[in-house]
Amino acid sequence: MIADFDKDKQEAQERCERTYQGFHEAGKAKLREELQVEMAYLQEQCEKKLDFLRKELEKCKQELDDVRQSYIMICKEKDNLEQQLDTSTQTECGRGASAHSLCRINDSAVREPRHRVPSPRCLTNGLLPFCWVCLRSASIATFHKDHLVSTLS
Repeated sequence: MIADFDKDKQEAQERCERTYQGFHEAGKAKLREELQVEMAYLQEQCEKKLDFLRKELEKCKQELDDVRQSYIMICKEKDNLEQQLDTSTQTECGRGASAHSLCRINDSAVREPRHRVPSPRCLTNGLLPFCWVCLRSASIATFHKDHLVSTLS
């Protein structure tokens, strides 16, 4: 009788272990499936975000290229205007001693370093009054003044 009781107890324990093992395997399978679904969703979201960021990067690169081209064009125009100003300044400086002294004083304002773009305030305070005096004495103020003001605006 004790042997039968021990045998029944052993069988009950084995059944319990098998049931526990079955629940454990079912729980693992369910968890694995849920995690795979979540992982697929997260991968999809990451791919969408990555595509969006790539498009934004391309837009930024294009905008940077546009800004570079604009900067190059502005620098070329600035060089041309400096050259025109130098030419007109030299012709005006040759006309009188007072204009010559003004040219020497304001010549340093014209020849600013190329790595620094002058601020509009600097141009207004330094070059505009000088150009106005030079152009007034040459009787061609209207044309050059309008041209200079339109480029400074």
